[in-house]
Amino acid sequence: DQAMAAYRTAARMFKGYHVPLLYIGMQYLRTYNLQLAETSLLKTLELCSTDPLVYNELGVVAYRQGKWDEAIQYFETALSKVPNDAVVRKQWEPTLFNVGHCFRKTQKYDEALRKYHEALMLVPKESTLYAAIGFTLQLQGKVDKAVDYYHKALSLNSMDGFVAEMLTRAIEGLA
Repeated sequence: DQAMAAYRTAARMFKGYHVPLLYIGMQYLRTYNLQLAETSLLKTLELCSTDPLVYNELGVVAYRQGKWDEAIQYFETALSKVPNDAVVRKQWEPTLFNVGHCFRKTQKYDEALRKYHEALMLVPKESTLYAAIGFTLQLQGKVDKAVDYYHKALSLNSMDGFVAEMLTRAIEGLA
């Protein structure tokens, strides 16, 4: 409540500045009020169409609504607006990860794998990326390769229950 009050005050004080509205939208998103989040973020987009974070957050809204193709468009637009600087791009690994999930959910497995591998180049020791690649490969029926990625994921995070379960299923499928 205090954060929202501060953001609303900032929005009133700095009319035309998009950041307070962006944070209001992000706050609504955090509390799963997707309708208000989307409304606020679309207003933010009207004020500033160059901020990749606005598109990313709209992608998250669409993702949570199960609108995979719309989410892909927003995430891809966000990534296209990120400066081509290695340090800055590394911060956008979660967006690559999210767009990969959207591609996987629309059964565009090769595109999903491309996005996961792009993210892996930015953050090579992220166990969730190896898990996502393994899961996507398993969905494609490439169980041998999936097992390798599950092992790599578990070597980075041995407590990941999802990966352990999927590895067990993959091995059982091979037997």
